[in-house]
Amino acid sequence: MVGPLTLCLSVLTAFGSERLSDRPARFWANLARGAGLATLASTLFLANWQGFDKSFMDIVAREAAPAARHNLIIGLMHAGLILLAFAFLVIGAVRRPQLRIYFPMAVAGLVFLQSSCAAPFAMHAGVRAVRDGHPLSQIANTGELPRILTPIEKNYLYPEGVDQFDGQIGAQSHLGAPAYNVPSRIDQFNTYTGLRPRRLDMLIRTFNEQFGFQSVLAYRLFATTHMIIKDPYFPDEARIAKAASQEGVKVLENHEWGYTGWKVPHRPWALFAEQVALASDEKEALDALVRILAREESTVVLEGAPQPTTLGAGQVLEITRGSNWLRIDAISRSDGILVVNDSFWPGWRATIDRNEVPIWRADFLVRAVTWPAGRHILEMKYDPPEVRIGWIITLAGALALAALLTVEWRRKRWQHL
Repeated sequence: MVGPLTLCLSVLTAFGSERLSDRPARFWANLARGAGLATLASTLFLANWQGFDKSFMDIVAREAAPAARHNLIIGLMHAGLILLAFAFLVIGAVRRPQLRIYFPMAVAGLVFLQSSCAAPFAMHAGVRAVRDGHPLSQIANTGELPRILTPIEKNYLYPEGVDQFDGQIGAQSHLGAPAYNVPSRIDQFNTYTGLRPRRLDMLIRTFNEQFGFQSVLAYRLFATTHMIIKDPYFPDEARIAKAASQEGVKVLENHEWGYTGWKVPHRPWALFAEQVALASDEKEALDALVRILAREESTVVLEGAPQPTTLGAGQVLEITRGSNWLRIDAISRSDGILVVNDSFWPGWRATIDRNEVPIWRADFLVRAVTWPAGRHILEMKYDPPEVRIGWIITLAGALALAALLTVEWRRKRWQHL
């Protein structure tokens, strides 16, 4: 609440609330009153709009639309009432000059009142004890790089006596849903963003269209070691849960929060490709990947890469991984392709024995490098140029601000001499 409150007070200062208190005008009162009435009219329209949910094309957005409309209606109603109250204050300052001295204080109080009323809809402090600060710690220390998938992300079950907000926080944190998985350093295939990467969105949409409930099996291709499954409630959820746990071994069970954890067969986090299919663009790569999965083959799809001369078998000896870097010690009898099941993204750089090598897109989402015969050390580091540009701009801005302050200080000093 502190951020929005500070922003609103800064805006009021910029627009001159003190100046308005000295010379109030009916124009501002009429403007605020008109804006308030228009906002309340928008509230009534939105409350009676029957096709609001259907106006969203995305399924997730459509499911979230009712709650969003509810909060938006309340927010618009608050804004309309506050604008009308502001108009009332301006009229009061016009008619009673002796009260104008209190106008800035009254407007600031109005902003604080609005922020206080809006706070319950913007944040929910909740009960701290319901959140699991280090979820799924049992699988975080098993010696391999864990990557989980939570295939059912709604209709959570939670203990009695817990409201829906705390219940959702508790259930999601215990299941390791994004971004509650971060403190345990467990990879999560699902994303915590409203702006899902385009390729990931294409992949998920295509898998759902091609494989239906069985699409959860396809994600094992990307080194998904565990499926964390909410106890199913609806028939569709039961089918998803059955597919997700197929050929898996139950390693977790939590009756209080209603979920199970399954260790499932999966492709290794780093491996040498046995077969390769080349693709020239993303559409060809995605189509090839779907065909390979449908035939249950182990072929790796390389996008934009040259035809490898050999595909030597190899062994990954050690993996060390940080937040934006990794180190792999591996050995192979002949040249080959090493696939790293970590997201491909511009800005990653790779070296083998400190010699820079190109990174290719593999299986539409992840990275691969050409591996020379023998034992070598692969190092990858995320070092995008945008970060360096950002630092340069920040430094330039700080120097410019310091120069302006120095000039202003000297100017005032000369004025006093």
